[in-house]
Amino acid sequence: MIRGWMPPLRWRFILVAVGVLAVVLAVFSVVLYLNLRTSLVDAAEDGLRFSGQPVIADWEVGPAPPGGDGTGPAPPEPREDPPADDERTRRELVDLARRLTTLDTAARIVSPDGTLLADGVESGEEPSIVAPRLLEAATYGEVAAAGEERMIQVESDDGTMLVNLVPLHDRDSGEVIAVAELATSFESVDLVLGRLRLTLLAGMAIAVVTVILLMLPLMRGVLRPLRRMATTSRAIAAGDLDRRVQVPPANDELTELAQAFNHMVGRLDTMLATQRRFLADASHELRSPLTALGGGVEMLLLGADREDPAARARLLRLMNGEIARMGRLVDELMDLIRFDTNPQATLYAGPIQLRPLIEQVVEEVRLLAPDHRIVAAIDSDAATLVVSGDADRLRQAVLNLCTNARAATAPGGTITIGLGREGANHAIVSVADTGTGISAEDLPRVWNRFYRADVSRTRAGGQGGLGLGLAIVRAIVDAHGWAVSIDSEFGAGTTVTVTIPTTGAAFPTTATRESPSRPALIPIPTRPTAR
Repeated sequence: MIRGWMPPLRWRFILVAVGVLAVVLAVFSVVLYLNLRTSLVDAAEDGLRFSGQPVIADWEVGPAPPGGDGTGPAPPEPREDPPADDERTRRELVDLARRLTTLDTAARIVSPDGTLLADGVESGEEPSIVAPRLLEAATYGEVAAAGEERMIQVESDDGTMLVNLVPLHDRDSGEVIAVAELATSFESVDLVLGRLRLTLLAGMAIAVVTVILLMLPLMRGVLRPLRRMATTSRAIAAGDLDRRVQVPPANDELTELAQAFNHMVGRLDTMLATQRRFLADASHELRSPLTALGGGVEMLLLGADREDPAARARLLRLMNGEIARMGRLVDELMDLIRFDTNPQATLYAGPIQLRPLIEQVVEEVRLLAPDHRIVAAIDSDAATLVVSGDADRLRQAVLNLCTNARAATAPGGTITIGLGREGANHAIVSVADTGTGISAEDLPRVWNRFYRADVSRTRAGGQGGLGLGLAIVRAIVDAHGWAVSIDSEFGAGTTVTVTIPTTGAAFPTTATRESPSRPALIPIPTRPTAR
């Protein structure tokens, strides 16, 4: 499937920044525009309302009565017959429409049924605006029925107009006899709002262009370490593992990324070097037994034994020893691979009684090393210790330590297998020898795979010396979360100590374990025989 095209990373950052800025400016502009429009409309409505309110109020009150001092306007004339009253009312409405009409306001008087009664534009000075066409009759009727003014906006040929409908009440009865219509243009408001729209749009465009121009060099500088990292990655992929990324001086996320990248490359270089050394050592270790096997087979084919059964038996024993050595090497390599891949999956954890396990190991080592003095040093306060772990793996680790001790100790030397307590919550399993010891410069590297402090150590009879024993011990200890330490003095001997947390439980003493009512050992979990 073809992936969709994506713009470069710097343009994606710029687009995000521009998008956020545009949204913020748009929201701000809309809020500003709506607030200003509301303010202008309210101001126009108040101006239109206040311009006609005094005139209408004066008309509804009528002429004032004479004052107490004899001054004031003349009293109203006596009412005439109804026709004369209608004529006078019409004249008063025409005069009211004329007085309400100004240069920016057009006024007219309309009856509740929608009939035009007076037009201020026709009866007075012509304003600078043109009044809109008459509204629907129902609108005037609703205003008259409600008795309250109404402010509406009307679209006309000259644009939007603001219209204020004011009910006119009869002086005597108080009934609504007509509706005064005052109209003014919205042109000035529209002009201001139009300029504001152009200003906001221009401001947004200028802001977006400015952000793009500023972000381009900024993003180049920000992404420069990433480009250098990509170049370095390509060089490393081509095999140049000595290349490193230049760490930016600023203490920021890019600095952390560059440091982490360099650390990763360093670890990769170390792992590849270890892998190459591991393969070289493994090839070397396999080449020796294969060479011996090939020579033995060739001698048998050439009849070097000369039909001598004893010579043939010696040659076959030599070949069998090399085969056993190759088998041990393969088994140990498989164990290390399992620990490297998934350490926890290789363990079958359960409760372990340390004293029976150490006693069993001591007996086995005495059989394997009859020319050495094997000593069991089990403290009395540690005889009942119980730990949690894989009993088979712990036994394997102790046997590997004993094998190394046997190889480093001359016949007649002493190998001590100890069990003790450290504090209240830890047990100590140790293997000490009186052998050649390890020099100070070799001591930090003894845990490395295929590393041998003494390369001339004998391997007679197919015995150890593969350089994997301590590596497997370290893998077993690390998989359990235990601790291991080594203390050695060159020419005096070596002591390896494994520290194991205890479970707090204790198994029965010797007298109790001999009782037929209780088992002698806490069951140790079994594991598959094929590994």
